[in-house]
Amino acid sequence: MKSRFLTLFASALILSACTYEPLEETPLSPSETNRNETRASSFEKSHPFIIEGRGAFEMVTPLECQTPGQIEMAGEVKDEKLGRLKLKFRNCTDLREKNKLKGIFSDVNAQKMFFYSDESGKDDIGHWYVFRFYGGTGNYNDIAGEVRVYIEKNFETSDTGKFIVKAKGELNY
Repeated sequence: MKSRFLTLFASALILSACTYEPLEETPLSPSETNRNETRASSFEKSHPFIIEGRGAFEMVTPLECQTPGQIEMAGEVKDEKLGRLKLKFRNCTDLREKNKLKGIFSDVNAQKMFFYSDESGKDDIGHWYVFRFYGGTGNYNDIAGEVRVYIEKNFETSDTGKFIVKAKGELNY
């Protein structure tokens, strides 16, 4: 009986040690989207957002996504005005055409910019996504805007690889 209890306790301890790290921001509700569109129209100052960078990705078992595929992506980009930014996002995909992204850019002071994308496509330049910025922390609390972002993925194994990201647009904050 005592060994059974110890086995059960050890199993519970091991399971509780496994962590799953969701992105910090919850998905947008329709009311948040409307509020952010209103905020975007009231800004006086627009700032260029020109980024280029790299990172790595990994296909994982879908835990947050309601799709067959979940891709976790993380990297670093450089913006002409904001300097170095960390980038972390999740791509919920049907592994064909549909992609829904949610992510965060963080600056050197750990101030964050939140974005999502539910629009993607391909043109002569490559695969693109429209990142819709909807708030953040610190200086980016009221950030808003849309930027077309090109992401080139290069698989190294069937589940992992590297990516290159480039974008040029403007954000209001």
